[in-house]
Amino acid sequence: MPHMKIICPHCKRITELEHVSHGCNVECVCSREFKVDDSTILEEYSEIDSIIPEQIGQYQITEFIGYGGMGKLYKGIHPNLGIPVALKALRMEYVTDTASCDRFIKSAKICAKLNHPNIVRVYDCGYDKDNVYLVMEYIGGGSAQDLFEREGALEQHRAARIAHDVCLGLMAAEYHGIVHRDIKPENIMFADDGTVKVLDMGLAKIDGDQRINSYSRTISFTSLGTEQYMPPEQAIDASSCDSRADVYSLGITLYQLCTGKLPFDSNNPQELRRMHALEAPQPPRELKPELHPDLEYIILKCIRKNRDDRYQSIDELELDLDAFLKNHILPSKLVYETKPRTSPFQRFENIKWRYAFLFLGAAALLSVSTLYCLFTYIKERKRTRAKVQTVMQVQDTQRRQQIRQMFSAISPMLLKGRFAMAYEYYNLRGGRELAPELEGVFATLQDIPYTFAKQWKERIGQTAMLTLQKAPAATLSLLINDVIGNTVYATDTQTRQAYTFTVHDLTPEDQQKYLRGINTIALSVWIGCEYVNNHRQAKAEAIFKPLDLFGEYLIQEMNTADYNHSQQK
Repeated sequence: MPHMKIICPHCKRITELEHVSHGCNVECVCSREFKVDDSTILEEYSEIDSIIPEQIGQYQITEFIGYGGMGKLYKGIHPNLGIPVALKALRMEYVTDTASCDRFIKSAKICAKLNHPNIVRVYDCGYDKDNVYLVMEYIGGGSAQDLFEREGALEQHRAARIAHDVCLGLMAAEYHGIVHRDIKPENIMFADDGTVKVLDMGLAKIDGDQRINSYSRTISFTSLGTEQYMPPEQAIDASSCDSRADVYSLGITLYQLCTGKLPFDSNNPQELRRMHALEAPQPPRELKPELHPDLEYIILKCIRKNRDDRYQSIDELELDLDAFLKNHILPSKLVYETKPRTSPFQRFENIKWRYAFLFLGAAALLSVSTLYCLFTYIKERKRTRAKVQTVMQVQDTQRRQQIRQMFSAISPMLLKGRFAMAYEYYNLRGGRELAPELEGVFATLQDIPYTFAKQWKERIGQTAMLTLQKAPAATLSLLINDVIGNTVYATDTQTRQAYTFTVHDLTPEDQQKYLRGINTIALSVWIGCEYVNNHRQAKAEAIFKPLDLFGEYLIQEMNTADYNHSQQK
């Protein structure tokens, strides 16, 4: 892997770069572009030439892995656990910049809080002589880039599954306020058991972390991310990006994994940015006709130029990918028609009066036929009523089908605790007309954590017997000390140990016991979802069953989806 230390001939800044070779163009932070040649190369070396330190911090180094965007990657051994770890040591230009080092350490501490199966864990960070380093979970299964280079375009469901699992990791990070900003195949790793792991979570926020891969020959140090996968707004101002930038980058990645090529590619960075900002991508199905239209729709929605036209959160993208993998209707495509209808009773009234006038006319012209006409009227009225009943049944069938579609889309959101999103879909898809009785249910579900905290404020100074999820085998006698936000602060009356808990920390049984005075259907949905996320499907099914069609779809989703791991709330 070519790796060089070069100097800008204009501002004299020294930088280490990977994936560069003689003759390629480089754009410096001073906005000047220059060619990599003998006059600008200070040092050139390969992995074989690289000096491998025996130890970094307390970690023994066993192997050189390669060059990351911000430094060298090593394989090491944890001194106490004896397990392999990956260490990233900052490049020289970052080590000499105090601000970059501080941001690096700060980002590492934030990322260390993330504990999710689809995120590479951060174990440690620190300073050691001339090194600033980060210690991470060692992932030995390679990256999506390695997989792509080895196999080419992937089978569409395999690619969608990878993107879906990346979404799960990004959702956990978004919950902690972290935006990745550098999603690409190289940062999607695979554990030995095939689990997808997102790498470099949050570290792309450090100014100057600019990488280049084998598809590009020019690098820019003035923006964050990788240009082949970078949304238009990120190229202008990386600091203003939100999770919709990750949606775009993941869409570009999915496009590449499905079709075998990038939608936009150029050796000129300015031209590449122009293409991302202005050019329409070639529809993926023109490259891969066997691609499912729904997956093409997902990809193209991800990479729309205006971020307001994309999925507005990672959650929305994950829901569509999940629906595609289950062969369900995509939630974002559900549209209901709300055409005004003529009441069947109005039609009946029109028909009734028509036959009434016919009867009166017949009676005036031929009085002897009165009884016959009366008989005809009664017969026709019965037939009209039957016709009206048929119309009502047809319309009820259409309405029921629309309700089924809505429940099919909303059920996954509810089981994953996304009550606000479920309420939004309910409103957008005409839920107030289709099932007005459920409006209060969705509104209540969102407020349960606040209702719970409010009820516990009334118990400050009192003692309660509770079983916490953290210690399910023990029932604790807790003195309630305070409530801040949605968190209750308490002390064990026997051991004096301090505890904090939210509504989710209680067992479903205790939640049901202490949640009082709220909508009964909302409470059933809430407790049922808590049972699901505690892997107690039989209990959940018993609670969902009485909810009629609503419960039927919750049970169906619970049984068809994979809820064997905890969902991010």
